Amino acid sequence: MRAIIAVAVLCAAFLLFMWGVVGDAWGHGWYPPECCSDRDCAPYPRVLVKESAEGYTLATGEFIDRKRAKFSPDGDFHLCRLESTQAILCFFVPNNGS
Repeated sequence: MRAIIAVAVLCAAFLLFMWGVVGDAWGHGWYPPECCSDRDCAPYPRVLVKESAEGYTLATGEFIDRKRAKFSPDGDFHLCRLESTQAILCFFVPNNGS
């Protein structure tokens, strides 16, 4: 019985790991090349974004004007930073803007 439980736990852990790896790879498929080069973009937690009429304030205090924000096809926020300087390259927002 212990062996069956151990195998089930290992299988579940493997599936969760693979889901995370594949999910990350699929998520990068729509990032424009000028924003990410497949390494500078990542999902940004919705709870760390404050929306206003002018734009979006991140938890870091950085502000992104609405005109600079881009549409996010997956309905989540995503932030792209230049790896060397941490400058914001692109910020993606859900279609409804929140």
